[in-house]
Amino acid sequence: MRLDYFTYRAMTEKLFYGVALTDEHMTTASRLIFRYLADNGVSELIHNGMAPELGKIQLVERMNEHGTSARLCIDGEEMTIRELESIGYLLPHGMIYKSREKIAKAV
Repeated sequence: MRLDYFTYRAMTEKLFYGVALTDEHMTTASRLIFRYLADNGVSELIHNGMAPELGKIQLVERMNEHGTSARLCIDGEEMTIRELESIGYLLPHGMIYKSREKIAKAV
């Protein structure tokens, strides 16, 4: 896979639409998103200053009565589905990435 807005958007649509969002499903989705970002070079975007916000995302695992649940969090706050979807805007071909790229070229 490649790290870009369109791939990420397709992945989140498959994860969050048309399925029941149970605790188990959200755990699986959180782990998949985190692994996708980690395996496809998000650290390079953070290092280059194109998406420093992504460096704040953590995968937090918690024990509960049904086992372990995992959620993506920023500053200790669990991210909502809308926030998870908007990560795509920070990736190549996303709106925020494009505007930062234009600013970096102008400087």
